[in-house]
Amino acid sequence: MLGAEVARAVEARASRILDDHGKANDRHALASGRQIAEAEFELARVQRIKVALIERAAVDTLSLMPEHEPQRTAEAVRRVLPELVSFNRYESRAAARRDRAIRRLAQREG
Repeated sequence: MLGAEVARAVEARASRILDDHGKANDRHALASGRQIAEAEFELARVQRIKVALIERAAVDTLSLMPEHEPQRTAEAVRRVLPELVSFNRYESRAAARRDRAIRRLAQREG
């Protein structure tokens, strides 16, 4: 998604989150809704990147790869493991941001 598309998607997702919690007209809750939506999109993006890394390694024709599954996928994961570990840090941070925003939204309901 491009920047403007992401912004529209974040706003739409934030609106759905707030509607689900009966906070559609709460300006303060909107910030939490946006943070939740942004973090969800970041999580999805990181997960797509990780899958793409593994898939790219699995179809690597320049090096010897096992012919059959699950050995082929295991070897692909082994080869990209350092990159996957670094993406796990991004994923963990996005999940933590989402979780904090969910807690803030839940506290406003209490």
